Amino acid sequence: MSNMNIKSLRTEAGLSQQALARLIGVDQATVSRIERGLQAASIGQVKKIAEACGYEVRLVKLRQRKRAA
Repeated sequence: MSNMNIKSLRTEAGLSQQALARLIGVDQATVSRIERGLQAASIGQVKKIAEACGYEVRLVKLRQRKRAA
């Protein structure tokens, strides 16, 4: 999820940065840094952001491929 998508989700949900920060358990400055691309959001933060904005998140389990001998 890109920083622009996060900002779009937040604004479409009618949330301020401060409100989103409270919902996901970070401070407003962290939300601002994520939206501006200065800080990467963890997978857990992305999940919380999406859910706070009204989206369901389904994470895919990744498995490493076996290398050919």
